[in-house]
Amino acid sequence: MRLSVGIPILYILEVIIQEGLNPIKNPAPILWLVIPIVILGSSLLAIGGLNSRNSLWQNILGDLSNKALVNGFRSLAGFVGWVMVLTPNIFLVLDSINRLQNFQTPPIKWIN
Repeated sequence: MRLSVGIPILYILEVIIQEGLNPIKNPAPILWLVIPIVILGSSLLAIGGLNSRNSLWQNILGDLSNKALVNGFRSLAGFVGWVMVLTPNIFLVLDSINRLQNFQTPPIKWIN
């Protein structure tokens, strides 16, 4: 599970930067509500990357003699994990584009 910690931490830091380091002043609740989805997706990515003979797959599937089944579940876990990790990042990009359309730079007084 230590392999699945980096992606949620990166996403949380991206959200904090997106909100201008002040989440109270510039709230974007949808970006915060999807953090459990990122955590679950990151965990699925770590599980999908396990060896097919790992004891976790033994506990989930029981019989590991069918390698095609195990590899299918590994691929499915990896795919669903990537979807769950990338979808909130797409929301983050869309929020960035929305904020750029409404952003206006204040004039600098010492430049005429």
